[in-house]
Amino acid sequence: VIDFTGEYGWLSKHSYKLARAGIDSFLNPLVLGPHVALEVLGATVSSVWGESFTPIQAEVLREALRASRDLFEVAERLEVVERRDPREDRRNAAAAVLRRLYFIVHPALTDGKAPLEGRIVLDLSTVEGEATKIALALTVLEYLYRAAYAGSWSGLIVVEEADRLRGSVVLDRIADELRKYDTHVWAVAHSLAVSKALRGARHVLVFRSRDYAVKELGLDVAYTSALPPFHFLHLSEGGPAGLHRAYVPLEVLEAKRLWVPARPVPYSAIAAKYGLDVLELMRARARVRGLEDVLLRFAKRELLKPDELRRVRELPELEGKMPYA
Repeated sequence: VIDFTGEYGWLSKHSYKLARAGIDSFLNPLVLGPHVALEVLGATVSSVWGESFTPIQAEVLREALRASRDLFEVAERLEVVERRDPREDRRNAAAAVLRRLYFIVHPALTDGKAPLEGRIVLDLSTVEGEATKIALALTVLEYLYRAAYAGSWSGLIVVEEADRLRGSVVLDRIADELRKYDTHVWAVAHSLAVSKALRGARHVLVFRSRDYAVKELGLDVAYTSALPPFHFLHLSEGGPAGLHRAYVPLEVLEAKRLWVPARPVPYSAIAAKYGLDVLELMRARARVRGLEDVLLRFAKRELLKPDELRRVRELPELEGKMPYA
């Protein structure tokens, strides 16, 4: 379950594993290769801002992706191009890409891989920023797409708020190509405009909706907008619409009512409190993952073991910057 808002964390009470982005779940698009990372970033920019990279912007970004291990390194290389490249058009292109990339980079997009085993809720509400959430969702979808093709994974992918991914084609590819690999998608959206492939899905459930796109299914928006609560229309492979009532067990309703989603890790507030650049803070956080306990003891002037002290000293960006710790 790809959960943008944190509303499905209550499923952790019902045999699902909760993976919180940027806390205990990390997804690096560059692990899939620079060409896939370029697709993820391009689709993110399209989904959030309705823009696309120009050829020269794609060129300088592709070069940075090929030479980098994560998006923080990509940003650093683009900053060098912006300052030092002899060609003005390349400097301008790097600056334009950076203006969008700064809204995407996050420690959650550093080394890691998509959790693939068992029932999982990927909670994206623990990161700040719409662009970062979309980049994470697209990265896990790309992981699953390739894993299904390789025969190492099959299952059901549930995408909540799927209309946020309107600039991406990976949902279409999964819906079009992976049925024969026993991999399927449930997409929950406010509009049928989310995906060309999903509009032709084997099963379409329409709850109360004022979306005029329902006309494409032969439905009257006046009718769909007046559906009672918990009722929906079921269209199956072009057949007539049937009206049904959804049954939701009381224990599920109660679990959802009592669930309190986690708050995002407040990088912006922490940076403002200590007078730090938020990108530098996130970059440092990404570099020290796994050393949290050691750094806290270091900050408190507690005695460290020799190997712990060595690992801290290998982090030059933290030299003299105790607020990071």
